[in-house]
Amino acid sequence: MLYEAINSDIIFKKIIPAIFKPAGEERDACFVDAKEKLWPSAMATLEKHLPADAKFINGDSMTTHDFTVGSALLSFLENPSTKDPEFWADIKATKTPPRVLKYIEDLKEELKDHLASRPQNCSL
Repeated sequence: MLYEAINSDIIFKKIIPAIFKPAGEERDACFVDAKEKLWPSAMATLEKHLPADAKFINGDSMTTHDFTVGSALLSFLENPSTKDPEFWADIKATKTPPRVLKYIEDLKEELKDHLASRPQNCSL
């Protein structure tokens, strides 16, 4: 459910197509929609399903769900080579709930060796 609500319905169908639109009013409108409607909706869904007393979606060990949902969050919010980094930094700072930010930090800690070894020139 989280994968569909976040990755499929919002990120892959709405946000990624907006990222690759040519610069201009249509792209800018998509980014406003993503920031004001899509991202907050997705993060509210994720926040509702993150346990308060555990690191990850299903407890203190990562599962497939954390690799699918979490990797999308890390790709956009934590990848230094992401496309439109200022947009993602702003969304992280202003539209991402504290519980989701903690989840991201827990993911980064769990995956720190992998994240440190990934190529620096890979961008979404």
